[in-house]
Amino acid sequence: MRLSKPASGYLPAGKGWRGVFLLLIPLFVFAVSAATMEENIKVSLVLYSGKKDPAWEITQADKIATIKRSLKDLPPVAQPEWPGLGWRGYMLTGMSGAPLPGIVRVFKGVICVTQGDQKHCYRDTHKLEDWLRSEAVEQGLGHFLSARQ
Repeated sequence: MRLSKPASGYLPAGKGWRGVFLLLIPLFVFAVSAATMEENIKVSLVLYSGKKDPAWEITQADKIATIKRSLKDLPPVAQPEWPGLGWRGYMLTGMSGAPLPGIVRVFKGVICVTQGDQKHCYRDTHKLEDWLRSEAVEQGLGHFLSARQ
């Protein structure tokens, strides 16, 4: 595409403002679709090995904001030795809109974030585990938790 310089600045040659408009459409469509992409987090109760864990999805913006706030400014801790079977806490997975920094596990007052081959663990100072428990009860999954926490 050859550019010519009319009095109003550089525009695609022979197309005037129509050319500029056609160049901007893809950018506008991308910006609108990114802004309207709904964030979605799947929360699983990590209970079983070889069987599907009970889970629910969070799509409400205020609840996703609560989770995001709970993952900020946390003090690091050593990676815990969690059990391989039985109750192992909560696993949060970003399903759309990239709301999480990676796969998030919450158990016994510790939050571990796995992104690729990197795993970092933090103290749950904002009580995300307690909040997730109340959300699980609200979702009708409290019977899975009664003897486990």
